Amino acid sequence: MINAIIKELEASLKIAATSEERVDALNHAAWELRFGDAHTAMQWADEALKEAKRVGYAKGIAEALRSRGFCLWRKNEFEKALNESQRALQIFEEIEDMGGQISVLNTLGNIHYKSGNHKSALESYQKTLVLNQVVGDRRGEANSLNNIGGIYASIKDYRSALEFHEKSLKIRIAIQDRVGEANSLNHLASVYSYLGDPKRGLEYYEKSLKIRISIGDKKGEAAALQSLGNIHYNFGHYEKALDCYQRVLKYKQEAGDKQGEAYLLNSIGNIFSQLGNHERALMFHQRGLELQKHIGDKQGESETLMRLGKIFTKQQNNAKASEHFQRALSLADALKSKPSSASRPLPPEKSEFPNAHDTAEESGVIRVRKMVDETAARVGQEKKSHEALFDESDYLMLAKHEQTKPSLREGEQKVSGDLKEMPVSATADTIITTPKKKRGRKPHVGEKPKKITYYLKNLVLEKKLKLLSVETGRDLSALTTEAIELLLQKYNM
Repeated sequence: MINAIIKELEASLKIAATSEERVDALNHAAWELRFGDAHTAMQWADEALKEAKRVGYAKGIAEALRSRGFCLWRKNEFEKALNESQRALQIFEEIEDMGGQISVLNTLGNIHYKSGNHKSALESYQKTLVLNQVVGDRRGEANSLNNIGGIYASIKDYRSALEFHEKSLKIRIAIQDRVGEANSLNHLASVYSYLGDPKRGLEYYEKSLKIRISIGDKKGEAAALQSLGNIHYNFGHYEKALDCYQRVLKYKQEAGDKQGEAYLLNSIGNIFSQLGNHERALMFHQRGLELQKHIGDKQGESETLMRLGKIFTKQQNNAKASEHFQRALSLADALKSKPSSASRPLPPEKSEFPNAHDTAEESGVIRVRKMVDETAARVGQEKKSHEALFDESDYLMLAKHEQTKPSLREGEQKVSGDLKEMPVSATADTIITTPKKKRGRKPHVGEKPKKITYYLKNLVLEKKLKLLSVETGRDLSALTTEAIELLLQKYNM
């Protein structure tokens, strides 16, 4: 595809009779290449911008700035991307180019979304919805509805997310947009899982998969299979999950997607870990780790080191566990100051909308940092008792935390207008909402809790977390980390 774009540009430049035509050719090629090769697209946009400014070609300037803003967004340079995109939007408005306005507003929404500014992102996407309705672009209207649904899902207003995704699906079915229909089904499946109906989510993923297969969309088929695998994993259907993951792994290997391949290797490792086959789990995680090192995926490497540390903990190999936790901590320390981007999203739709259900909440790196920091320091301690993980005071603490925690990210202002009051989603601290009879003695004031390695192996916690994972569709490892973080906070470790 990239070669085809280059050949088309070369041909267009040969026949370009004016500077404006040359600028148009460069801008068209840059926009087409923005996904495949953002670096080259940026170079072409720079060349177009320089020429357009020289001859005073307003539309050419706006389109070049639009491409630059998009490429900068892809590189996570949000401040620069915002500046370029706003300049492009101003010019498009001045020349009354509605198509240009829609595309730039999409990029602005993406920038705000990735920056965690949900209110501004929603405003941008709502403007695209109005403009698409004005120009009668039904496909664009469906994309805008989908994107608005994604924002509501990100702020955990799943009922509103459901409403907008269903509207998007209805339009896509009406205009026979099969790819869009499959994407909407994927998003609806995810929302139903978050709403505590993973069975219905499974049905929607299966519908999406059938469409992907029927239209020969291999990439979409792999994404649907991966989502199905996640649902089966959360249900404890490990053989079905393994089958899905292995099929996706084959696709990733054939496509040369090293990051995706590493992610699938780790997913398979998680299954073997759940089955108690720690040797095979280690093998797959280590293969994933090697790939992550090769491609420079430091965040993925940190997460995999955590998984390896947990397995060594279960094997009572505390020395190796400590080593891997410390390595994960070092990587987390190196990364925590860098802006994080959404990891492992579904394939983007043609409108470049963000994955509807990636959250801009606390980054995975920071979560790893919190857990590793305390776990590594205590991994060598000796277990002193066999009491249950939670006593009565723990249950009370968890219930209280659920009632008092904020519904928005820390530091984010509560938004008004189109954003409704956001419900708090189910979390690890809602496993028990009423105190149970205490098992084991209650810790004395100032007493240190048992070592984290014991918590990681506790079957009582594991059973409850698995149940919550199935009920909510949330990832089991994320729930486990959340539960442990609450304990760390309680004991001020």
